[in-house]
Amino acid sequence: MTDKILIIGYGEIAQRHLKNIKLLLPTSNIAVFSKTIKKKSRNIEVFNDLNKAVNFKPNITLICSPAPSHIKYAKIFSKINSHIFIEKPVSTDLEQLKKFIKSLKKKKITLLSGYNLRFDNSLNFFRNCINSKNLGEILSVRSEVGQYLPSWRKKNYTKTVSAKRELGGGVINELSHDVDILIMLFNKIKLIYGINFNVSNMKINAEDSAHAIFRSKFKNKLFYIFLNIDCYRHDYTRSCVVIGSKATIKWDGILNRVEISKKGSKKNKIYKLDNNKNSSYLNEMKYFIKNIKNKNTLMDSFKENIKLIEILKKMKKNKK
Repeated sequence: MTDKILIIGYGEIAQRHLKNIKLLLPTSNIAVFSKTIKKKSRNIEVFNDLNKAVNFKPNITLICSPAPSHIKYAKIFSKINSHIFIEKPVSTDLEQLKKFIKSLKKKKITLLSGYNLRFDNSLNFFRNCINSKNLGEILSVRSEVGQYLPSWRKKNYTKTVSAKRELGGGVINELSHDVDILIMLFNKIKLIYGINFNVSNMKINAEDSAHAIFRSKFKNKLFYIFLNIDCYRHDYTRSCVVIGSKATIKWDGILNRVEISKKGSKKNKIYKLDNNKNSSYLNEMKYFIKNIKNKNTLMDSFKENIKLIEILKKMKKNKK
C-alpha cells in the first residue's frame, strides 16, 4: 500500500519534514493543506479547503500549523485513524490536550510530538555520560538557550508565530525544546519558580525571555536545575552543564560536542559528534515511521507532553 501523507502548514519546519518524508518514503503520495498556498507546487497536491484534505484520507498526518490549532487538527484526522505527528509545542491548552489523549484510548494510531533534539546524537551521548559512574552525585545543573529573533526569523520576524502571543509565540513555547530536554535527561522535574519578561525593543507582543528553577533527584539525591531562555542575545547558544561530585559535563548543542572535566585532571576530554543540522529531524521521522510499521502507539511517551505543557503554562503565567 502506498502511504498517503498530509502535511498541515507550509512554513519552514513543514518544508523540512516534506523533504525528509520524500527521502524516507519516496513512493508515498504527499499532499499539503495550507490556506496560503494557492497552486500545486513541485508535483504535490495542495488543499486550501479542510474538507478536501480530510477526503484525501491520509494514513499519516504531520501537523505543522501554529500551536493553538494543533489539537483541533489532531482530533479531526485521528477520527479517520491517521497516524499523527504534531510539531512542538503539542498544545497551548492543557485541558484540550488531556481530553484528546483520553479520546484515543481505544485507537491504535501512532503519536509523536516534534521534539527532534531527543534524536540528536550529541545530546544522547551527553545523557549517557550523565548516567555513567564518572559523574558521581549531581550537585547542580545549568541550562541556557538563546538566539536573536530577527536573525532567526529572517523574512519578517514581526509577522512570524514567534512574535505573536495569540499564535502560541514567545520564547517559552518556541524554545520549549529545552524544558523537554530536562525532562528527557532527568525524567521527573518539578518547577519551583518560573518568570518571564519582555525587556527588548523588538516589535513582539509575547515574552522575549524566561527563567526557571527546577528540582529533581538523581540516585536519590536532591539537586536543582537553573534554566535561562531568551530571543534577544546576539550569539546563538544552546547548552547544558551538569556539575557532579566527580566531574563537570558540558553539552554544546550548537557545536554538537560534549566536554568532560574530571576531578583532579588537568586535561578535559572533548567529544565532537555529528554536526549535520538535519540529522535529528531525519532520525525523528525514521523513528515515527518505524513505530507506525511496528504498530506501536507511543502513547506512554506522548503523555509526557502533559507534564511539559503544565510546566510551560506555569512559566507563562508569572509575567513581569
